[in-house]
Amino acid sequence: MGTSFSSIHLYTERPFFLLGFRFSSFSKGWQTCIDDFSNKDPEYPYKAAQYISKSVNVPVVYFSVFDSESIALSLFQGGKTVCRYDETVFSRSKNLYGIPPLVGYAQGEKRRLAHILSCDSTDLKIELLEEYFGVCLLPFPEYFLERREEELERRRSREKYDSFLEEERQLSGNAAPISLCLEKSFPGKLFHKRFLAKKDEKKEHCFLFGYSSDDTDTLTPVCFTGTDLTAISEEEFAQDRIPQHIDCVSQCTKTAYTDGKTHLFFLQNAPCGFAGKDMQLPGDTYPVAFDNKGRLILEGKNRLYFVDDTLKIIARCAVRGSFADITGDHILVASESSFYAYCYDPKASIYIYKITEQTP
Repeated sequence: MGTSFSSIHLYTERPFFLLGFRFSSFSKGWQTCIDDFSNKDPEYPYKAAQYISKSVNVPVVYFSVFDSESIALSLFQGGKTVCRYDETVFSRSKNLYGIPPLVGYAQGEKRRLAHILSCDSTDLKIELLEEYFGVCLLPFPEYFLERREEELERRRSREKYDSFLEEERQLSGNAAPISLCLEKSFPGKLFHKRFLAKKDEKKEHCFLFGYSSDDTDTLTPVCFTGTDLTAISEEEFAQDRIPQHIDCVSQCTKTAYTDGKTHLFFLQNAPCGFAGKDMQLPGDTYPVAFDNKGRLILEGKNRLYFVDDTLKIIARCAVRGSFADITGDHILVASESSFYAYCYDPKASIYIYKITEQTP
């Protein structure tokens, strides 16, 4: 399990006192609640922030991180939620662009906030938000127990944000060595097995395709050839099936979760250049395949990362769904509820991308 933590902050210079809560200032312009919520109900800090906002005429910021993977951010005024961003629920945003003026930005900074919230790494996202707000969002109790309060100071800056933008440009802009070109898209869903099938099995590069319209629930066996999905017989689809959890990556790697970080270890049967090595996976990513040039592909939130055999991420490419398969230099992606929801969804689509090597 990763880190789960919640904090409450007031956007004000003035000391604040309220029965049952303790506040202290570690960063200019902010008062931070120093109470330990670790033994409280998970909903308590959120409700406490809402309650506190009824007693003060300044914005109250509630922040939380769940299992080192998802964050939630709410701003309260007068007991009401005026802005919200929450990665733990389906409807996660409310008035995001109302945040900058509430925390002292006279104009602009909306695009910066949007860029920060699009960051794939939870750890980096938190660092960028701390730089944006100018306050420590994770004031862990040990800072107070060990008298390390000076480490809680944060200052508003653009240093980390500018570095983040430059890295984005290098990995996903025109300077990136790899891009994904969308070649084909069509409505529908993909599945490894039929709804009532007892075994969780699959056939490599083969799927059941269907729910392309709301007037049919027929699932047709297809094979991903690289450039298209080609119909195959039921007999062919039923042959040479293997457990769903087996793939080329799982057979040559192992993962370990330590200190809130996921480490990927490459076994001796891994592709040349990876064998015997290990790497720390970026937040919210996991390995899905090796491409036809032996590069590791990691999947993040609607993005695919390409890693060379020096374990360096060399490209980050946006996709419109989740990785489903790779054949040659083509990648199959399925959006929305493929693989688990056997029903029509008008938003569900399938995409075929081509891996394109950029010319220096």
